[in-house]
Amino acid sequence: YRATMPTGDEPQVLSNEASGLLGDGTLVGPDSVEVRVAPSHPMTVFVPLIPRDWAPAVFEITKTADPTVVYAEAPGHMITYRVVIANRGDEPGELADIRDTLPAGFTFDKMLAGSDISDPPTGTTGEIVWSGPFAMPGGSSLTLIYQVQAATVPGTYVNSANVTVLEGMPPLAPARATVKAIEPILLEEDWESPSQHWRPFINYWRLKPGQWYTWPGSGVGGSTALKHACFIGFEPDYTCGSEGGAHDALLMYLGPGSFDWADYRFEVTARLNDTGVFQGMWFRGYWEESELNRRFVTGYYLDWRVNRQKDNIRLARLPASGDLADPSFLDVADYPLSAGAWYRVAVEVRGSNIKAFINNQLVIDVNDDTWPAGTVGFFAYKVKEGAWDNVLVEPLE
Repeated sequence: YRATMPTGDEPQVLSNEASGLLGDGTLVGPDSVEVRVAPSHPMTVFVPLIPRDWAPAVFEITKTADPTVVYAEAPGHMITYRVVIANRGDEPGELADIRDTLPAGFTFDKMLAGSDISDPPTGTTGEIVWSGPFAMPGGSSLTLIYQVQAATVPGTYVNSANVTVLEGMPPLAPARATVKAIEPILLEEDWESPSQHWRPFINYWRLKPGQWYTWPGSGVGGSTALKHACFIGFEPDYTCGSEGGAHDALLMYLGPGSFDWADYRFEVTARLNDTGVFQGMWFRGYWEESELNRRFVTGYYLDWRVNRQKDNIRLARLPASGDLADPSFLDVADYPLSAGAWYRVAVEVRGSNIKAFINNQLVIDVNDDTWPAGTVGFFAYKVKEGAWDNVLVEPLE
């Protein structure tokens, strides 16, 4: 750059100094130059910025949380925070204090072994402070390790830590850590007092609300079970063929927030007495209010049939139209199933991965990213007597 020097009657010797600070806190320079100026004679001065092996105290701060995903419950899970302050310069520096702003609902518990500061901070909620001064030689670091009780309300919590500097250059930005608190159980249903959020999918004249019902004594160990009978509402009452009875029937859970469920394990104990027909589970499903006969469900379903030796387990994806009768089958599997016997069936969805289990044995493991989130439910195809019991939906960390 060009600078115009002052003029006068006598020659002058002027000194100019420049330095720079890189984004990572490294100091470049300083460097200086002397300029001799004759009277009324402007000069152009070039000042090189030369990296040196020396720098003043420049502070950097980082923060981590372990674990980063916990179940929201009372009392809250414990989170271990680790804050590291480093002096990246060569010269000694000094901190006035260290501050951590805890998220709402988080409470400081105690300092942990391995921390360079053993005394607890001032305060237990909101902004907590470790008061100094803390001397930090060039190239040194200071580590704080402490335990905090997480909030009991589900949510994503971000908190930040920073320092106040007495000597040296402060951090360019606070250090942040994120913790997510999730529901410990998304859904638990034993059908003794059924949730009011279950709703049958009614989009065709053959589908009747009464075809889904609960029946005491028909569940596991004599408990109450959810049942489906495709013939209810028709004459003759045993018909489930093309002219009568339900074909593709779906019972949906429409509880608050269930359409946002993403990664979870959905389990149920199921029994099917019919042969040659399919019973199943619907998951990552979505439903939208619409006119009768409109297509408004999407998602995946896993179904099975008994007394068939090959391809009796199927994993299907409902297309964007939501037509329950026109699925795309992603995979099939073989598992021996007998009519009238109870089986524990589960699906796990994590990201794009879908796993299916029967009695804890993995039978299907595929990847599909069509539907990233959604609710759960039960599926039946021309089923005269199917039963479901002991439903459990848990989030996957």
